[in-house]
Amino acid sequence: MSRGWLLRLSVIGVCAALGSWWVTGQFRGRFAEALIPEALGVPSALPHLRLWPMPDQAWSLWLADLVGVAVLVAFVVTPPHRRQILWVALGAVCAGVVRLAWISVVAQHDLVTFGIALALTVVLCGLAGLLLGVFVAFVGKVWTVFGVSKSQVKYPVCHFT
Repeated sequence: MSRGWLLRLSVIGVCAALGSWWVTGQFRGRFAEALIPEALGVPSALPHLRLWPMPDQAWSLWLADLVGVAVLVAFVVTPPHRRQILWVALGAVCAGVVRLAWISVVAQHDLVTFGIALALTVVLCGLAGLLLGVFVAFVGKVWTVFGVSKSQVKYPVCHFT
């Protein structure tokens, strides 16, 4: 497995954990303050990856979360880069804006409400994206230290005469 796929799978794993009821349901049940962004009409900090929508969730909002995960994974930089944390944060902001656009269409936000929600989404998703970027950079460093490099792989040699 290459380093790029590992980084992308780590982002998908975080989004899948956030989409799991055992993770987010228990957390939100204990800390009701975590529900404040959704109560204000702002999407959650990172998109949730689920196999199917939650019982009270519309299919279109579930599809918006899936598009948000795809946008977030697309921003993961494959080669080791100094600004990888910022790229992941930018991906989280773009994923949040994509999901906010669809939420605003469904909820019929006016322009002022959309502007306020957009500002809150950029701040919330930017902070969560920075944390996710630090995690992705950590996974990349661990892979670099403990992973198998291409120089260690022995390829079979075939001699045809």
